[in-house]
Amino acid sequence: MGTVLLVGLLPRIVFSIISGVFGDRISKKKFILSIDLLRFIIRFVWGVSLFYHAFNIVEVYIYTFVLSLIDAVFNPIYNAILPEVANTDDLSRLVSIN
Repeated sequence: MGTVLLVGLLPRIVFSIISGVFGDRISKKKFILSIDLLRFIIRFVWGVSLFYHAFNIVEVYIYTFVLSLIDAVFNPIYNAILPEVANTDDLSRLVSIN
């Protein structure tokens, strides 16, 4: 269980820094929509694969790493788009919900 946590934490530490720079250069809305679709597809494939065959710890490591990598890119860009889509009055409430 500790190794799964480590596998999930490493991509977030490394790629969160890089994704902030990347997020400033692209369309945030299109990127967020495409990353959400990618996360859905990965989770759906993982669910189907777990349904049809036995549990495998290597798959858990792979899916944890990939989803953490995607989240490391998604979260900074998502947090950067919040001020653009919300009113200044609602922004503090929106950030507290997030």
